[in-house]
Amino acid sequence: MGCSNQLTVKLIELKQTNTMKKLMLMLMVACAAITVEAQDQLPKHYLQQDVYYAENKKDIQQAVRMGTEGDNQALAQMIVEGKLSMPTTKRQEVFLTSGMGDLLTSDYLEFRFKGQTSKHWTLREWIEHD
Repeated sequence: MGCSNQLTVKLIELKQTNTMKKLMLMLMVACAAITVEAQDQLPKHYLQQDVYYAENKKDIQQAVRMGTEGDNQALAQMIVEGKLSMPTTKRQEVFLTSGMGDLLTSDYLEFRFKGQTSKHWTLREWIEHD
């Protein structure tokens, strides 16, 4: 009789453990779904077509100065040196990595392309928002 009780207790413990695992899995799935839904509601940002970006703020500032001066040769040299991107060929989704406050107060924004980790800089006016 004692052996039978121990077996019953073990079976109950096993069922409770499996039930807890199932509940935890359902909770994780629910949290993931809520996170995805919340991300879908965030405003999206896009780098416009036919604009430039640089690896650092100093280089994009220099490029803007040269463009304002009409010095296309200097801009071309920055592209050759890898300091400035070629003009973008299409509108691309980006994530802002500089603070959201910069969106309103700074002329330049730091961003990364969707699916990438490297950061870049561009003019605030070249970032569109949905």
